[in-house]
Amino acid sequence: MKFLEAGERAVLVVRRHWFVFLVEAIVIAALATLPLIFIALIPQSVADTVSVSERTANILGFLYMLWLTILWIILFVRWTVYFLDVWVVTDRRLVDVQQKWLFHRSVLTARLDRIQNISIDVEGIFATLIGFGDVKILTAGDDPDIIIRTARAPESVKQRILELHNQVIERNRQTFKDGVQ
Repeated sequence: MKFLEAGERAVLVVRRHWFVFLVEAIVIAALATLPLIFIALIPQSVADTVSVSERTANILGFLYMLWLTILWIILFVRWTVYFLDVWVVTDRRLVDVQQKWLFHRSVLTARLDRIQNISIDVEGIFATLIGFGDVKILTAGDDPDIIIRTARAPESVKQRILELHNQVIERNRQTFKDGVQ
């Protein structure tokens, strides 16, 4: 990974839960079928009285294909943002790569020894049953607080980050001891 420092290794890679993207895809699929459902719900008596010419039918067909193309592009953009949004925990830092849009990415980093508190927030029945939630990492000083939204297995993510945090603190303590003696 290009944002790692020399000698640094990635220990944990966290992504959003797949359910989040599935819900977005279902909404887009529902929007794709909405015009067809609307046409199907028109009463037969109204459909018989409305005469649609071939030209009008072609225009409506074109508009529907345009609608499907726009929805397909939106689905592609949402998938790209979902796939490229990632949190990497290394043996030294926590790196938050936020893909905000197709050509807009921000990267936040926080050193593991600067972590002050980690909390998780699992909200809702689906999040509880499927196992995803937010992991909030509060850091000291000017380091930004990092929120891993809708992470898979937030409790295990929290535990692993705390383990790495404790290892870094112990390593720093040992280095300080060795330097003093």
